[in-house]
Parts: sequence; C-alpha cells; structure tokens
Amino acid sequence: MAPSAPQDLVRFRISGRRYALPAAVVREVIQMVEPTPIPSWPARALGLMELRGELFPLVDLSDVLGLAPLAVSAAQFILVVLAPDRTWGVVVDVVDSVVSVPVEPPLALSASRLLDTAALSLGVVVDEQGPWVVLAPELLFAALEVPMQTSLPHEAAS
Repeated sequence: MAPSAPQDLVRFRISGRRYALPAAVVREVIQMVEPTPIPSWPARALGLMELRGELFPLVDLSDVLGLAPLAVSAAQFILVVLAPDRTWGVVVDVVDSVVSVPVEPPLALSASRLLDTAALSLGVVVDEQGPWVVLAPELLFAALEVPMQTSLPHEAAS
C-alpha cells in the first residue's frame, strides 16, 4: 500500500498518551482558563468559556478516550477546535508540535496500540516516540454529548 499524502497535524498529549488533530480544525492554542460551570452538563464538560466574545464548551476528552479524568491545572493548555456544529475548547497537558506527515489507517497497528480509540480515529502516525492517534474531530465531538449553550448561566437568568 502506498503511503498517504502528508497531512498537517497538531500533536498533543493527554495523561501521557499521544494524540493529534488535523491542523485545519485547530484555530489556536491558549493557556488554561477557568470556565463557568454548567450544572446540567456531563462531568466531561468542564464548563463554558469565553474567548473574544465567543462562548463555547471546555471539555476533558479523557473518558471518551478511555482514560482517567484529568486533574485540571493552570499549567495545561486549551486547543480551540472548530467542529462542524460549534467551537470547542479541549484541555490538553502538552502541545508537542505541528507536523506534516502521512497518516496510516487505524488498522496499521493493533487496537491495543491505538489506545482503545480506533472508533474515534482517522489513523495513526508513528515516529521515534511511538504511535500518535489521529483523532477524527466529527466523531470525537459527537461522542461527547454536550448540549448547546449560548449564554452564561447568569446571563440567561437576567
């Protein structure tokens, strides 16, 4: 099988595991901010955040990736990700790099090496550090099941 054309990817880590998203959907990387909690949201949704007048959910992907929940800290980062239905903030521990590399199909490695994320994956990139699971944004965010929210709780009450 011929290698795929190189894709631009943003590589990051969550709980020491290596992941990537297509660079085309990552709008920016920012330092961690405190979100406004939304009591009716699932635990994976840390709250609603505001960035330059835009409101969007801040999420911990750990449970959909089969990991223990993150201990959120000011040392972490947020990937601001554009999905078809809305913008998301994704908490990550480290942003490693932006690379342009071929992505191999998920079947290129065993399911255990894909860290149990094959259903959410576009494929995998392997380098000297090991495999990087390339996540499919539309599948990933659909799995989160976070309701739409267009205002902060105190704004809705006024």
